[in-house]
Amino acid sequence: MPAVTRVQKRQVALPGPMRLTIEDSKGAWPGDNSNQCAQGYNCPPPTVMPITPFSPSQTRYFEVSAGGPTAFNWKATANVGWLRLNQTEGSISNAASGQRVLMSVDWASAPAGSASTGVVTLSSNLGQSLTVTMVANGVAVPSGYHGFVESEGLISMQTEHYSRSTAVGGVAWELLPGYGRNSSSMSPSIAVDSHWQAGAGPALEFDFYSFNSNGGNVSVTVYSSPSLNAMSGHPLTYAVAIDSGAPVTVQPMPLESLTGSLPSIWNQNVAEAIIRSTTTHAAQPGKHTLKLYATEIGFVAEKIVVETVSGSTQYSFLGPPESVIV
Repeated sequence: MPAVTRVQKRQVALPGPMRLTIEDSKGAWPGDNSNQCAQGYNCPPPTVMPITPFSPSQTRYFEVSAGGPTAFNWKATANVGWLRLNQTEGSISNAASGQRVLMSVDWASAPAGSASTGVVTLSSNLGQSLTVTMVANGVAVPSGYHGFVESEGLISMQTEHYSRSTAVGGVAWELLPGYGRNSSSMSPSIAVDSHWQAGAGPALEFDFYSFNSNGGNVSVTVYSSPSLNAMSGHPLTYAVAIDSGAPVTVQPMPLESLTGSLPSIWNQNVAEAIIRSTTTHAAQPGKHTLKLYATEIGFVAEKIVVETVSGSTQYSFLGPPESVIV
């Protein structure tokens, strides 16, 4: 006789009938500890990503769902007046249903210039209670400032949204609409035998304001289109600088190890349709100008990400969403 396995009828999970999940987390509360935090055990109650007046998305969310077949009603209340919920009560009728609640901040009533913590308490009519926390940081930029503003530890800039463009010898950066993985790209206009020393070529400038730094430094990642070094003696490069710092020359694609072969990173870069090249620059919190210099014709830049808090840039196909411009 073959092995016989008994299929257990659906029952309520041990922690209770109500489940809480949050944005950007694989965890579910209560229970499921291994996915709730990096440590994998003894994890705290859930906390959504912090939010500022300059966050690209002005909402965070949590979702209420079932931990089994038992229906229940739920209510959500915030402990501070500035934390707003788009829905404060609801019903979960079966194990397949769920409801998303958007959390936002009334910045007019939130404390200015400091980080404040708000807590939402979620309770069910069956006696279960859970909490989710959100930190709102009421940072501000100086009056009259115009440019990109940091949020979530980074500044993400589409190259078409530069602050200033400088031409050299009739060659300037030009827009390539719809080129690349995002909305567009920028590339120096075609001119035969045009090469420049770092800092001497056509330039794009990007004004940005930061609130953090990694010990006085930031990392700059330029997202560029994959291209081989087609011109002998002139590998495809660019240069980048912040403020009056010395321009740093970058060669995104290494030279071929053998004539006729392809660089080792070529297949991956083509599959992802992008090259990410990172440099480090001195920049304390405050107003800065990033300068992107052309050194060779043919370089195509799509996006620039300045990371002020290490590890803030999570991997994604399109890169971080563009930061707010004020």
